[in-house]
Amino acid sequence: MLTVKDLENLEAYITSGQLEQDFKDGCEHDRFYLLELLEKLMDIAELADATATRLIFRGLPVPMPPSAQGGENGGQPQGS
Repeated sequence: MLTVKDLENLEAYITSGQLEQDFKDGCEHDRFYLLELLEKLMDIAELADATATRLIFRGLPVPMPPSAQGGENGGQPQGS
């Protein structure tokens, strides 16, 4: 299981600038891997946010996130 310490280590890796340095120094494969890692992290952060919202506001209607509502910048589509 992932621990808070694991997340703290990842946070330190990013905030220290080491991830950026590894990206600069890395080969194409390493750069792709780091970008893939960051993309996955952002996807998981969105999932964690949605899960926390459901847990905290369980039983209350939760509005859909803007990205799921459609339209430009998450707004309502034109002509609606």
